[in-house]
Amino acid sequence: MKNDQQNEMTLVYHGIVYSKKNSKRIIPNSRTGRVNLISSAKALENENDMIKQFKSQTRGKKMPSPVFITFDMYEPNFVLRDLDNQATSILDALVRAGIIENDNFRHVIGYTVGLAGIDKSNPRAIIHIDHEEGVKCEARVLNYENRREKD
Repeated sequence: MKNDQQNEMTLVYHGIVYSKKNSKRIIPNSRTGRVNLISSAKALENENDMIKQFKSQTRGKKMPSPVFITFDMYEPNFVLRDLDNQATSILDALVRAGIIENDNFRHVIGYTVGLAGIDKSNPRAIIHIDHEEGVKCEARVLNYENRREKD
């Protein structure tokens, strides 16, 4: 393992995580007539804020692949939010911040996301990243393959 990598890492994003998937703008291309969907300015600003916070917490440290990630979401209120889309937004920010190489299944072998609580004064996401190696990683893959065979 390189000096700039470690086996586990916990990051905290202070703020509300906005879903990039549910925050799209429709932009028509006047030249081609096609319509493009792009993330809203608010979602992009949110992602840039996550990247800035993550980089300041990691100081160049990276996680070796593969990883398993746990997302604990503290929302500011009871407004319904899509936790899966929030996790996807955080994954994208982790890749752009250079903390994980990619968010495909070769690098992220799984994740859990859950509502950890309501905190009006301090909405946040606590992200725990574990490097999965050797037997532990193989056991997760075999467990997944066994479930697939039963379907």
